Amino acid sequence: MKSTAASLRYAKAWLGSVDSSKHSVLLGDVETVDSTLKESRDLSLFIGSPIHENKVKLSVLKEIFASHVSGEMMDLIELLVQKNRTELLHDVCLAVKKQIRDDQGILDVYIDSSTPLSDEVVRSVVSSLESATSKKVEPIFQVDESLLGGVRIRLGDQVIDGTLKAQLETLRSQLSHTV
Repeated sequence: MKSTAASLRYAKAWLGSVDSSKHSVLLGDVETVDSTLKESRDLSLFIGSPIHENKVKLSVLKEIFASHVSGEMMDLIELLVQKNRTELLHDVCLAVKKQIRDDQGILDVYIDSSTPLSDEVVRSVVSSLESATSKKVEPIFQVDESLLGGVRIRLGDQVIDGTLKAQLETLRSQLSHTV
């Protein structure tokens, strides 16, 4: 995330100015904006370009989003345009989404494994993580055959790497230091 601190400041300030009962609507709004930016490289390049005037950027963004998102979301877009920070729109959307989910006690956990996990293993891992974090865990699974075996779990900045690949790399490092 580029300009993480600025994105986080905008996200927190904006969420602080909006009634918390609207957070679920805002979550949908940021998903809409973010997915549109992901799908359209041209739009992302356009809003990040210093060549285009802010009034042109605002006009285009209003045309695209005004009928699809709430007035509060449009207020955030207008603020970023006014402050000449439209290049942060994607990152602010990510920060808003994370902040709302944190406020709701939801934690996205990324689980990588070398093969698809059985339902029983998934339930066990999720249950253990919910107990350890005291949050509702929403797992996001990815199969990565290069891991060779085991799982790697990412919770925010923390990584729990129980993969065979990581164990082999640790062993290789230890052996290289003893020789």
